[in-house]
Amino acid sequence: MINKLTIVTLIFIFSGCNYGNQYPQDLGDGYRFEYGVRGPFKWVVNSSNSIVVDEHVLEVAFDSEFIIAVQRPFSMVPECNPNSGYNYDHCKKAILKTSELKRYWIISKKEESFFVTEDKKFSNAYGPYNSDEYENMRKRLGVPSTLIFKDNL
Repeated sequence: MINKLTIVTLIFIFSGCNYGNQYPQDLGDGYRFEYGVRGPFKWVVNSSNSIVVDEHVLEVAFDSEFIIAVQRPFSMVPECNPNSGYNYDHCKKAILKTSELKRYWIISKKEESFFVTEDKKFSNAYGPYNSDEYENMRKRLGVPSTLIFKDNL
């Protein structure tokens, strides 16, 4: 007779051992929310696998026209500066602790997208903004009030 532990183990094995892994997440029109190269930090990429919003993206929300993203950029955390003796573990802990350091982005999926060298970002990516700037740009671009972050970031 097979015991309960054996059954649970078999279920875990045949489920692909994918517990809690929800990435990459399809955001529509070729955009994805996925893990970056530096461990547990996430970013938004386009259909060409170009980074549109760099690490560390906390959350995204999207509809057929827009993607909104909230980010805690490495550049805002002194422990993540490669010129000051960068240590991955210290950087990761510092980013997760500094919750007040947030920047917001809006990606218009219906606009033409090309990289603007002078701005160092894509033409249809608006940001990074602080909270007030973000709210103003949402209104200007016509982002629906129903498109919100699940965690109220």
